Amino acid sequence: TIINLYNNLETKLKSYQVVNPSYFFILQLYDIRVYVFSLRNDNDKIISVSKRLEVEAINREYYTDLLAYKLETNKINALLSLKRYDDAVNQLSEKLLSLKFSDFNLTKAKTLEFKTYILGKKYELAYNVAEWCYKNKSIAKYPSKYQLWTINYFYMRFLLAADGQIDPKELRLGKFMNEVPLYSKDKRGFNVSVLICQMLFFLIKKKFNPFIDRMDALRQYSFRYLKSDDTLRSNCFIKMLLKLPDVGFHPVRAQAHVKKEYKKLKSSEYPVDQNLTTIEVIPYEELWRIILELMAKQKNVA
Repeated sequence: TIINLYNNLETKLKSYQVVNPSYFFILQLYDIRVYVFSLRNDNDKIISVSKRLEVEAINREYYTDLLAYKLETNKINALLSLKRYDDAVNQLSEKLLSLKFSDFNLTKAKTLEFKTYILGKKYELAYNVAEWCYKNKSIAKYPSKYQLWTINYFYMRFLLAADGQIDPKELRLGKFMNEVPLYSKDKRGFNVSVLICQMLFFLIKKKFNPFIDRMDALRQYSFRYLKSDDTLRSNCFIKMLLKLPDVGFHPVRAQAHVKKEYKKLKSSEYPVDQNLTTIEVIPYEELWRIILELMAKQKNVA
């Protein structure tokens, strides 16, 4: 297996009696160990080995920003996997945010910062990150990354509107769709976040007829492109959305009507992996809670 292969490689590397190992040697050994621990889902070990290397690097005076970025990223991702969200937010504030980055690492660091705040339910901080990236000219040079931040920014604006902090009229679907052409046209399952954005737009503005009109297309998309294990959560969530018209967009009836799909959703893990979270911007369980609260407010207003 891959784990055995890397275990053997680690053992072989450690067997060399290196008196003064080079920076490259130490880093390669660290990367191998982190990879093995991640395959084992042993996040506590990732944190401990990262802390040990940090101390060693400081003592040997090769603790650079680049190494610090690697260590902090691994520690924070491990904390998120362990659901230690407050610790991840603290770790983020303590070390990662003080580092200087190249344009490439900046986008990766901002993605991790955004994800940490989302999982820690620090939505105001998440909004600040999304807005900063959305308006940042250096990120705008990379269309695919910029459009991901446009999607993140829309989700954060939706949260503000659902919480009553901004007028829903400030959400403009046409402008949003024009700004994410790469993802709105994708047909491999990666534009789920855009499709869900459309449905959120209709919900927040109480445009229930357009919501219903989009249902067949959304159902067909789910059937064609959301069949793998990696897309299980998106498949469940879309099925939940599609049941809203059946209950007249009533929050209490909706909860009862989606028990099967919600149970399946809860039984699957939110993908902390950085690439997968570009699809599921806000964990679907949390987004569903926000939608139910939104519909409850709308019913009370009505």
